[in-house]
Amino acid sequence: VFDWRDATQVEAIVNQITGGIDLALAPRPQGPYRIRGVVRRRHNQNRVGVSNASVYAFNENGMAASTLTGPNGEFTLDGLPAGEYKIKVTGADIATAYYGGSSADAAQPVGLSGGQSADNVEIDADATTTGIGDASGLLPQEFRLEQNYPNPFNPETTIKFALAQNAHVQLKVYNVLGQVVRTLVNTEMAAGFHQKQWDGTSDAGLKVASGVYLLRFEAGGVSQTRRMLLMT
Repeated sequence: VFDWRDATQVEAIVNQITGGIDLALAPRPQGPYRIRGVVRRRHNQNRVGVSNASVYAFNENGMAASTLTGPNGEFTLDGLPAGEYKIKVTGADIATAYYGGSSADAAQPVGLSGGQSADNVEIDADATTTGIGDASGLLPQEFRLEQNYPNPFNPETTIKFALAQNAHVQLKVYNVLGQVVRTLVNTEMAAGFHQKQWDGTSDAGLKVASGVYLLRFEAGGVSQTRRMLLMT
């Protein structure tokens, strides 16, 4: 698969090594063209640029290129050969969106040929109503840990979680051997929506190796784990 959201989930158990995970990377054809544009989130009457959204260009052979949006939603997909591409966008707090259509089949192809790149590709994505980042000031109804974003990440990722009431919170990063790498939170916190960043360092302030890490959240009697992939 080309999108981590579509990937097969792997169960990682503390103090056990998870094997049998094989990844294959294939070189992609290079070309002189680019696709440049912006991703915006629609919410009520507003359209706001979305940062750190994943943008993918697909052709008949599969995914041809990918990138993350900048602070104002801007993106550039470089090094593309001539051809037609469909553009897909995913991200935290936005619904999956396509350029010029509501699905992969309905998406409008972006044509690259004759020395002409595409520099005005605008994609509007609907704001999700279930994500932690779109709480509209309401208190959450449950204790919940969201998947970190971006994931895979380098060098930093954002972790969001919800507290239905005041509670003692533990948020820790483990390696695949079950050893604590970093304690992000270990304190009392107020009810509401919260977020923390992890910069890929240990409690000792040292950069950790690339690989799979487990994010464990405990609060209000709820325990949840998410898998993170650090790429360096």
